[in-house]
Amino acid sequence: MTTHTRRLALGLAALTIGIWMATAGNAADEKGGLTIPKDLYPKLVEHAIKNTQEAVDDLSAKKLGGDIKKFTIRKARNGLAMIATYTQITPDVDAQERATLRDAALKIIKTIDDDNYAAAKKQVAGLTGLKPDPKAKPGPVKFLNNFEWTEDVMQHFRLNKDKGMEIEAKLLKMALAADKKKEIAPKDMNEGFVLMLYQTAVAGAMAKEIKANKKPKTWVTDAEEMNAAAADLLKAVDKKDGKAAFQSLNKLNSSCNKCHTDFGVR
Repeated sequence: MTTHTRRLALGLAALTIGIWMATAGNAADEKGGLTIPKDLYPKLVEHAIKNTQEAVDDLSAKKLGGDIKKFTIRKARNGLAMIATYTQITPDVDAQERATLRDAALKIIKTIDDDNYAAAKKQVAGLTGLKPDPKAKPGPVKFLNNFEWTEDVMQHFRLNKDKGMEIEAKLLKMALAADKKKEIAPKDMNEGFVLMLYQTAVAGAMAKEIKANKKPKTWVTDAEEMNAAAADLLKAVDKKDGKAAFQSLNKLNSSCNKCHTDFGVR
């Protein structure tokens, strides 16, 4: 089992048996929950910065309105929330560096909420290569404080036309392609897929920290089921076990569908 698999498996097992502590921030407690491997951290952060930059570029350069503006704002907030969460669950990276990036990401969310998109564009550009601020305070910061955050977190799974990352569509497409042989091809079990699974797991863990307006126990259970399925899938991918990966992928897709049914989240 690789370090990537071991950490996700242990972290999600901790979540499943209730060790994930709300007081530790958003996705997890660095001492007991989901953690991001040091080598994947910059890749995940880079991807989130890229998505955020695309969104603020559009917001600052175009006169957007209606749903397009709404989804573009959510795309930007999603990227920044993911960055802030990554920084809080990657203990092997310098704490001061992570705290600095977290604070900068959360500050940009406020700038976007103030409709100052030109300033946000400059701020996002400055995230790459950001030097550690000695005044930044390491440690968890809880910011997923209302159910409205659900819409931002769900941008991971929405279609590209809605400014999403299309993760759910990609997972469904992969399952359909593998359905005939009931097995995922080795070429598809690559680092890109692993990164997508971490993005899925982190989004699910973030969702768990959001207090649902209705059926809160069902909300937490749905999030835990999604994370457990992602953990099983990553284990199978690590072993290059295409048949087990196919079964786990179907469980993951089913968990997504269940959440849609339970809460109407799209």
